[in-house]
Amino acid sequence: MTRLNTFLVFLISSIAITGISIIDGKIWDIVFLIIGMIAYAIVGLLFSVGLLFGRKAGKDAYAFVFLLLILAGYGFYQLLVTTRNWILSWPLIIKIVIPSILMVGMTVALFFVIKKIIKTKKNQGTASTTES
Repeated sequence: MTRLNTFLVFLISSIAITGISIIDGKIWDIVFLIIGMIAYAIVGLLFSVGLLFGRKAGKDAYAFVFLLLILAGYGFYQLLVTTRNWILSWPLIIKIVIPSILMVGMTVALFFVIKKIIKTKKNQGTASTTES
């Protein structure tokens, strides 16, 4: 199982993210560090619940959970690539209109949130002056 994990880490870490190998290497180091910590936490949880006993069981469970997380991450990466290619296949006008609509919607939502915060602070300010 550990050989398979090593092989998968080698293959997946060769996928270019930015095209600059030094930056890609650092990104993959962080990604696999996070995957390792999540796997370690899951195995620790399995130990605390009482589903695992012994060092060998923990080692095997860690390797299996790490494998599952790597495969899930690769599946997510493939989903992102598919989504990116799908968006790139859109006509140019749609690529312009959809982000514009999203930006206008987020701006309007932000405006209303700020307006509500200001109104709430104003109400709290008048409430505190009437109490004193």
